[in-house]
Amino acid sequence: PWITNYNGKLKKSSKNIRTRCCAHIQKENLSVCIDTSPDIKYQFLKNNIKNLDSIIYTHEHADQTAGIFEMRPFFWRNKSKIPIYGSRRTIQALKKSHRYCFFMEQGYKPIMKANIIKKHGESIYILELQGWLFFGTANQLFNTIRNRLYDGEQPSIKFVLLDFHMVNGLDSSALINFIKIKQLLKSYSVNFILTSLTIKDQEKLDKQVGLQDDFIHLVEEKNIGLAWCEEKLLEEYYPIHKTCQLLETQLSNYFPPSVDIPKLISYLKPFKLLPGEFLFSQGQLNLGMYFLESGQLSVIKEIAPDKTKCLRTYKSETIIGEMGFYSQSNHSASVIADEHSSVYFFSSHAFKRMEREEPKLASAFHKFIVKLLIERVQYREQDMQNLLS
Repeated sequence: PWITNYNGKLKKSSKNIRTRCCAHIQKENLSVCIDTSPDIKYQFLKNNIKNLDSIIYTHEHADQTAGIFEMRPFFWRNKSKIPIYGSRRTIQALKKSHRYCFFMEQGYKPIMKANIIKKHGESIYILELQGWLFFGTANQLFNTIRNRLYDGEQPSIKFVLLDFHMVNGLDSSALINFIKIKQLLKSYSVNFILTSLTIKDQEKLDKQVGLQDDFIHLVEEKNIGLAWCEEKLLEEYYPIHKTCQLLETQLSNYFPPSVDIPKLISYLKPFKLLPGEFLFSQGQLNLGMYFLESGQLSVIKEIAPDKTKCLRTYKSETIIGEMGFYSQSNHSASVIADEHSSVYFFSSHAFKRMEREEPKLASAFHKFIVKLLIERVQYREQDMQNLLS
């Protein structure tokens, strides 16, 4: 409920109590807190958390940091300053808003030791736009990006992410500045990520500015775009030399040796998806299931006109649409490619043909799908139990 005790239409239940955003990670004796929300004391007591080694701050907003002073007892218990970690901007903001936690103030001993996360985190420059974008606001946006690129005292950036979630419209007078932004970022070899664009604004930008360049990426939501940037940074600085297996090898891990995998694949239709291309859209009739051989897909749910939510992201070696394969109901959400993806489609029609031509193979496939559905139902039940516990 609100502080005014307004409950809206919520039913009275012990589960209908919303706490603030933060997280706790416990690995053996290591105890790490992510953000200190205003109700952090209540959450620590409720979850019986008695030790703390360090704190990671995601950003400087009050809903993530206001509980910082509640951490003082851990300073007493550990007899040393609590290490905190965050971006340069976050640490600077905390030192300004909670100076007494870092410096001797009016008899208070400093309880925090600040550590700036320098490695690669500031390579992503995020700007959340809002309102109507006219020439003046777009020109200010261009100057902001240019000044950040020219700032030699800060780490260089590899990604500029513009989020249009709160944008009401894009005036034609603003387009010249987006052309300048595009040219500037291209000259500095910086990736340009645009998220939450409406179809109308996307078409306008594509026609006047051009969005087909390799360094420009259109993404459904800010979180997906940020995850993509982080994946690219991990690939660059901490590469994992993993070769994506072909679908034949992937399927052989799930079927017994007696199953003819090449024969099974002969009933599937392979195709490629470009970044931003839809595998299927919400409301479309489910005509089959999909095998994601390589790439990455995200599930997007439309929850209101021009408002979507990312439900999950699929990596390679994943099967999509197995439940609708049998029910042949409409898709409850859309699936879009985040990057170049290789997909195989197994249509209901092809499966019926397999049942006629290769009944043993069809039977083995039935068993495989049943096992897969059971595993996913068990996984979702465990998720539900975790939410209710």
